[in-house]
Amino acid sequence: MNQVAKFKTPHQIQSLKKACDSLGIPYQNLDSFSEQILKVSYKNKAFIFGAGNICSFPINSATSTFLAKDKSHTVNVLSASGFNVPEGDYFFLQSAFAMYRGVGKEKQDALCYAKRQGYPLFIKPNDGSRGAFIEKLYNDQDLQNYIDKNQQKLSCVRIEKPLQGDEYRLFVVDGKIWFGYKRRPPFITFDGVQTVSAHLQALMQAQAQYGHSSLSLDSSYIREYLSANQLTLQSIPAKGVTFNFSPAMNIALGGEVVDYSECFSDELNAFTDKIFKLFNLRVFGLDVYSQADDINQAEALTILEINGNPSLESAEKHSTTDIVTRLWAFIIEEIFNHDR
Repeated sequence: MNQVAKFKTPHQIQSLKKACDSLGIPYQNLDSFSEQILKVSYKNKAFIFGAGNICSFPINSATSTFLAKDKSHTVNVLSASGFNVPEGDYFFLQSAFAMYRGVGKEKQDALCYAKRQGYPLFIKPNDGSRGAFIEKLYNDQDLQNYIDKNQQKLSCVRIEKPLQGDEYRLFVVDGKIWFGYKRRPPFITFDGVQTVSAHLQALMQAQAQYGHSSLSLDSSYIREYLSANQLTLQSIPAKGVTFNFSPAMNIALGGEVVDYSECFSDELNAFTDKIFKLFNLRVFGLDVYSQADDINQAEALTILEINGNPSLESAEKHSTTDIVTRLWAFIIEEIFNHDR
């Protein structure tokens, strides 16, 4: 298959181009190979927008974006300001730059920490995104296996206690929530013909095309899930049976959007406004767990992560308004009206 047939424009660029077409704003693709760089011209000025490793929202500062990308720094900042955060700690899997850190944060310390905390525990990359390399650990051997398998890929990880409640994503601009939704875990629906292993391998191949390579047949989460449901990798479940294959609920992994909304309480908007002012991050995705039935009760929230480069894909799929075009129109006006 040739390169043209396999080409897929990043979703953020797709939505920006669609908005520019709707608004009559010209743009130029500066990367014909992967279309990850777009030059947008407006009011006799031009700005570069990007995708992939480039933050798609130029109104975000580099300092704020990279601060949010470091999960442990984010937790420390939030905790110092009185926000609820998961109980956990970070550890280094590699010895590089050891001279710049104190003792007690190496991979052997991770094992001691996990023993003290007790299982189960979650582990994830300190700077990860899209649900990659998130695993649920049930014993010391699971943690050791994770370290052995990923220490060449991941420099630093966070280990956290599981949270109770429902997980939500809120999309925030200048402190105001534009949209949000509840997350449900990604799942496979069995066809009654193929084995569990065959379904998972097909999923792994499909995800690899989009940069996801962390799903594995030897996952401790998959092992425990199958055991609890009296299945093995060679089982052929009945047609229609579903299987939650990942402990992460990220939409990029196939997580489900539930209860999409563009209307939230003043209390919740005041909560997100405090975070905006604390991080000076103008556009961000806020991942929270709520122990209440209603997301609008801010006092019941625990902040899981902050994403300085959040996706618009869920709004594109679920909104009944033109919210994505309005969002890009707002960002474009903010950028091009700013003196420089």
